Amino acid sequence: MRDPLTGLLNRRAFHDAVARDVARARRGGAPLAVIMIDVDHFKRVNDDHGHEAGDRALVALAAILRDGVRASDLACRFGGEEFVVALPGMPVELAAARADAWREAFAAAGLVGAGGAALRVTLSAGVAALGADASIDAALRRADEALYAAKRDGRDRVVVAAPP
Repeated sequence: MRDPLTGLLNRRAFHDAVARDVARARRGGAPLAVIMIDVDHFKRVNDDHGHEAGDRALVALAAILRDGVRASDLACRFGGEEFVVALPGMPVELAAARADAWREAFAAAGLVGAGGAALRVTLSAGVAALGADASIDAALRRADEALYAAKRDGRDRVVVAAPP
C-alpha cells in the first residue's frame, strides 16, 4: 500500500483509491485534476552526489506533497522519481497553481549533496483534468504528455494539458 522510502501511496494503492474518486466525479459532475511530477535530472543527482542524496530528494518532495494535499487528495510515488497526485473536486487551474507552489518549495528545499555541498533540485509537472467520458488512464497519459512538454521546454516548470 505504501512506498517504503517516502511513505506515500504506491502505484497499486493509488489506482485502487482513485477509482472511487473517478466514479464520484462522473456521478456528480465534479472536476478531478491529476498532476504528474518528475524530479529533473534525477540520474545526475544520484551520479554526482550519491544515492543517499537522491533518496533525500525523494523524501523531501514526498514531505512537500504530504504537507500540501488535502485529506481528500491522493499523493503517490508512481515509480522511481515520478509522483502522481489526484485532486478530487479541484479545477485544473487551481491544481496547476498547487503544482507550481510545490515546484517552488522543492527548489528551495535546501538539500545537501556529496561532501555537504548545497544541492538545488527542481521538478517538472504536467497537469490534466479528467474528461467527462475519459478514464483515469487517459487523464494520466495527458498529464504525462504535459510533463514531457515541461521537460522539453526547459524543466523546472508546470504545463497544463489541453482539455480532453
